[in-house]
Amino acid sequence: NGNDIYLTQGTDQVKLDGMADGSGKTGVGQVQFADGTVWTAAQVNTMARTFVGTSGDDTLNGTTGNDVFDGKGGSDIEYGRGGSDTYTVDAGSGLLTVVNGSSSNNTAAGNLLINDLNPDNLWLKQVGSDLQVDVMGSNTSATIQNWFSNAYSRLAEITVSGGTAGNMAIDSQIDQLVQAMATFSANNSGFDPTSSANPTITDSTLLATVNSVWHQNP
Repeated sequence: NGNDIYLTQGTDQVKLDGMADGSGKTGVGQVQFADGTVWTAAQVNTMARTFVGTSGDDTLNGTTGNDVFDGKGGSDIEYGRGGSDTYTVDAGSGLLTVVNGSSSNNTAAGNLLINDLNPDNLWLKQVGSDLQVDVMGSNTSATIQNWFSNAYSRLAEITVSGGTAGNMAIDSQIDQLVQAMATFSANNSGFDPTSSANPTITDSTLLATVNSVWHQNP
């Protein structure tokens, strides 16, 4: 069962059946250790739903609950499998492919969290049925598969954190920004947002659009 949680130490293992299904009706209420340390059910689920990769190429599989992914670099693919998941990207973290959502829940959910950058450092474009988010001036990108094919593959928002602009988000106007950037690219033949010469958006018209569709994220 993909919603089971395993507690392991050395060769010892305890299986908590179905605890990660998000219902609160399975698993245990708490885990208590011999030294008196207690993990609540919420703490166990949070730890179990945090999937961390390596600097190499990883495949990370989530649960039907609310997961957090951090591939840590390389060329990674992350499967959300439902819930409201967070997919983390850092500058210089490589190539990320996100397979978000579940067909049983036909609504956008989850978040692409990009650390230490600002909205004007990101370039959004449609590639086939996918949404590709490039960190400008670099080879770091995140591709959300089938974004333009169905609602459940979409994320509810893209957010940035830790940059000089603070915590910012874009949600319902993502497609509007994709179109604005596609128009700019069509009118500026040869423009490459991943070139080291283009670390940020400088065109005043496009920058005005960027500033209008991103908003402060509490």
